[in-house]
Amino acid sequence: MNYKFVLFCLIVLLVFSFFINNSSITGDVVLAPLRVVGLVNPQCSECSDLSGHFNLFKLFNIPYVEEVVDVNSPAGINLISVYDILQVPAVIIHDLSFYPQLREFYLSYGSEEADGAYVFRSNDLIRGFIYERVTPNGSFKLVDYSVVNKSLGVSRGAVNSSVDIVMFGDFYCNDSRASLLVIDELLKLYDDVSFTFIPLPLTQEAGVAAVALECAGMQGRYWDFFTELFNKCDSALSVMEAAYNADLFMDGFISCLASDEWSGIISGYIVLAESLDVEGTPTFFINGLKIPMAFSISYFNDLYEKLKN
Repeated sequence: MNYKFVLFCLIVLLVFSFFINNSSITGDVVLAPLRVVGLVNPQCSECSDLSGHFNLFKLFNIPYVEEVVDVNSPAGINLISVYDILQVPAVIIHDLSFYPQLREFYLSYGSEEADGAYVFRSNDLIRGFIYERVTPNGSFKLVDYSVVNKSLGVSRGAVNSSVDIVMFGDFYCNDSRASLLVIDELLKLYDDVSFTFIPLPLTQEAGVAAVALECAGMQGRYWDFFTELFNKCDSALSVMEAAYNADLFMDGFISCLASDEWSGIISGYIVLAESLDVEGTPTFFINGLKIPMAFSISYFNDLYEKLKN
């Protein structure tokens, strides 16, 4: 169970407690049990299970009826089709309408379907490093996030690192820019941490910036240009200004930008991001643990201790 899921549990507890306290004002209320369906593939022994999710209801004393369905069974295949399940394990909750406040909160983590069933779709909260994606033909593809490491790009920080931070970012994304301030502090605080940046351009301008970074790397000025561009990236002209401030050989830089040789590499980064379900920037992978959002120094401090132990 990761830290995001712990935070999720705490919020659910507060919401559910509020609901119970306010319901008791009107007298005795008998709450109907939730019907919770867990969709799993028993043949995948490495995959994350749903015990954390079921334990959540037990911990908060929420009445529920548990049902575990094999994705390979006729019932499982039907659920995949009806609810457009894209990855397993998956959680489907029925009768959530009996808990209005809880339902309202849950909707931010999933979707309510036409038949009233709720599908929990924020799998990052409940899965570990490994899960399975359901492909259109009904087969399953195993994904292991540990393949995301500093060998995928240019790194800075510790050479013999024990904790590797890999970031998918966009030069024109404010959250990506803010995250780098945290990264800079972490590299000062820890002597065994490395940082690798993988550009994920979401706009045409960001695509030019991603190619420009590779071109700067050809001149041995990758991180100088990286820092300059993130500090000043607010228009297409920022690329040229950053190149000048990073002391690049401008004729060679401009020729490199006009070349097609980097398009395949940038496209490869985009394909890699899609294969890892990276849906936005910044998205981090820390020793294989996916964190699809910016994080604080205190968050990393706690995670660092967990990874080291």
